[in-house]
Amino acid sequence: MHDTLQNEFDNNLRALTLLGLPPLVVPTQWPLALCLALPQQLLVAHTAGLVLEARIVDFWEGSAVTRTAISSWLQGLGFNVTVTANQHQIDVACGYVAARATNLMFAAGHDFCTVDVSDAVDQCYVDIGNAYLENDSLVSVFLETQDVLFLTQQFRELAFPDEPVMRQADVAYPCMQWPLTVGSLDWVARRLAETFMSYVGRSDSHEPSRAFFITNTQDCRGPGSHWISVAISMRWDHS
Repeated sequence: MHDTLQNEFDNNLRALTLLGLPPLVVPTQWPLALCLALPQQLLVAHTAGLVLEARIVDFWEGSAVTRTAISSWLQGLGFNVTVTANQHQIDVACGYVAARATNLMFAAGHDFCTVDVSDAVDQCYVDIGNAYLENDSLVSVFLETQDVLFLTQQFRELAFPDEPVMRQADVAYPCMQWPLTVGSLDWVARRLAETFMSYVGRSDSHEPSRAFFITNTQDCRGPGSHWISVAISMRWDHS
């Protein structure tokens, strides 16, 4: 099992290297000669009018180092980053918080960087989440990847009961079509980078694009410890 996890970790780092992007390192090593590390395609895109925004939502004081690393990494890629960390998370409720905050940002459309996400720390979402999970717990518990995906979908259906839910055989949860990626820090960094660079390659596109990520502060080789919500927006301004 250890060899499999190590191979997965190595593959994720290799994918970033192939894209010409530096890895997401905790604690951050950025921004040291950062602009020199970026691929020429990305430097050209920034000059051509690429506009990037990102928001990080994280209400646990113990994850400041990882939160800063994610923010620095995104800023190094050219994102204008908003960090929201002005609430207090209840116990180990990070998975519930991330699921709720991600839903709020998705529903806000292009206002995702400014929408109020403070109610994500409310006890009611722990209570509702535990009811959905059927875990008989009266307090928050640490959630695994599938639990976070499940609650993200359930919180969405709770907020918008009349919204059609298209369940497809090849997608476990419709929220994954937003697109939403949930997983270890190295996996999320890879998926974010692939999504980002794919958009950079479509410089003739007039359609803005958004993507959502809920990342674990551990890499794929270690046990989970904390969930953080990240949203990005990409568009071209050729004016």
